[in-house]
Amino acid sequence: MNLIDQVGRLKELDAEATIAPWETEESDEGHEIRMGEAIESRGQYQTHHIIEYNHGCESSDDSSVAEEEQYLEAQANAYLISELRNVAPAMLEVLGGFRPGDSEVLTGLLLANAPYGNPAREVLRRMRAMAAKMEEQ
Repeated sequence: MNLIDQVGRLKELDAEATIAPWETEESDEGHEIRMGEAIESRGQYQTHHIIEYNHGCESSDDSSVAEEEQYLEAQANAYLISELRNVAPAMLEVLGGFRPGDSEVLTGLLLANAPYGNPAREVLRRMRAMAAKMEEQ
C-alpha cells in the first residue's frame, strides 16, 4: 500500500471522527484531549468527547532530569494528537491531489520546460520528490 492509498483510508476515518477543533489541557493524571465543540447537557457542565491521556508523568521542582524529560515528551504527544487532528482535513486534501504516475509526468515537465536558473525548476523538483514519495510501496 502506498501513501496515495493510505490518504484515501485516512479521509474515510476523518469523515467518521469527531470534527476539529481538538484542544489539549493538563489534568491531575496527565492530559485531556477535548474533541470538537461541547454539546448542551442537562448537567451543570457542557460535555465533550475526551481522551484521557493518563501518562502519570509529573513536572515539579523535585523532578529529576529524566522525569522532566519524560513529562515533556508525554506533553508533546498530547499536543501533537490534537494539533494533527486540527490540520488533518487540509493536509489530506493536499495529499489527496497526488495520483499514480505523477512523478513520471513531473520528471518530463522538469526536463522539457525548466532550464537551470528558472525558479520553476526548483518547484517542479520538489513536486516530483513529493509525488515519488506518495507513490512508494
